[in-house]
Amino acid sequence: MSYSGAIRSHLLGWRGLISAGVSFAVLGALWWMVSSGHEGSADALFISTLQNTLWSLASLYIVAQLVQSVLRAKRYRMMLLADGESQTPTLLHTLYVTFSRNMLVDMVPARIGELSYILMMNRGHRVSVAACVSSLVLSLFFDIVTIGIMLLVLGLIAISTAQGGYSLAIISLGLVLLIVVLFLMLLYGVDPIRRIINKMLARFNKAWFKRPLEFLLDVFNSVDRIGHRGIMLKTLFLSLLIRAAKYAGLYVLFLAVTTANASAAVEIPWWQVIAAFIAAEAAASLPVPSLMSFGPYEGGGLLVLAAFGVDPVLAGMLMFVIHMLSQVVDYLLGAVGLVGFTLVAGQPSQARSE
Repeated sequence: MSYSGAIRSHLLGWRGLISAGVSFAVLGALWWMVSSGHEGSADALFISTLQNTLWSLASLYIVAQLVQSVLRAKRYRMMLLADGESQTPTLLHTLYVTFSRNMLVDMVPARIGELSYILMMNRGHRVSVAACVSSLVLSLFFDIVTIGIMLLVLGLIAISTAQGGYSLAIISLGLVLLIVVLFLMLLYGVDPIRRIINKMLARFNKAWFKRPLEFLLDVFNSVDRIGHRGIMLKTLFLSLLIRAAKYAGLYVLFLAVTTANASAAVEIPWWQVIAAFIAAEAAASLPVPSLMSFGPYEGGGLLVLAAFGVDPVLAGMLMFVIHMLSQVVDYLLGAVGLVGFTLVAGQPSQARSE
């Protein structure tokens, strides 16, 4: 191994230790809070929670994950086809990549695992990097839009039921403004940026300066091609279905864990549970070094559930158990995806058809 490679491996090792340390520290604080605020030890509460979980109901989470993964793979493939990408893999091959992406996106903080999609599509299926980046960026764009729409709906429900939803409504209003700005940028911002890049390319001839600009131009050209294929409404609809399947699965998992363990938690409205999961996902996406998002995820969900009146001790334990069970499913599917990807990577893509 070269000296630079040894240094890189050393740094990666330290990053892994730091991430694990942060996760263990946060979970340790959660364990202490549960032990100090609950009769009996946190270990006993954890074991009893697992023992009382309705596994037949929890198994439906697997179905929800399969559905949302297939829809996500279809969205990726639809964008690649709209871009005119000649190396678009089949839906099954794209699904293997999606399973792996779903696992890796939670493995590292700040959603850096999203980049695994680019790497696997480019190296395994020879999809151009520009097409990978554009389809990934647009997917993230529509994910943000659909989360904003869902929060707006939750805010309106909160106002109509007069259950402390005004702060949620204010957040939703801000997200609506963000959605409008993002759509305006998508509709009218691509051409001006491309003109600016072309002017810069005409003015500067240095290779080290031109190459990244040419790559950015390829990405924006790809986004423009996708935008002019008339699939934006279909993409938005698919994105809404993806989010609906994801949070429906998490809500079923919530019911499976809470029904026989904590009737008080079951009594809170469904929209408050969904808001807690959205907050947990947002917290897990923060650039906080953590292992498999343990710690930040529980913290985000706990804060929202506690704000809606759930005992913080109970909320913390419920979020941890739900997160752990969901991770088991995601990592099993991710392992299937990695094995499938390894077996088919490098094979010629089939005919481009939708």
